[in-house]
Amino acid sequence: AYEFAPNHLEMLIEGTLAQPPIKTSMLLDREAGRPLEYDAITGVVVRRGRKLNIPTPVNELIYATLKVVHDHNLQAAESAAATSK
Repeated sequence: AYEFAPNHLEMLIEGTLAQPPIKTSMLLDREAGRPLEYDAITGVVVRRGRKLNIPTPVNELIYATLKVVHDHNLQAAESAAATSK
């Protein structure tokens, strides 16, 4: 079995903070009006938690919020397509 160094987590956090700012793929999709991959990323956690009877309240909140954003993106894209015809 692999053993982590005692400061492994701190090293990961420091390495992440040292990186230049980025935009996540989901943010790029949001900005471009594309569908979000919220279901594959957070929905699976919520569904698995429910199946195993493990509460996932934070993921459920994130999932519900991203669904609203996703649905808004789709409505905006449909509206834009309808007005450009």
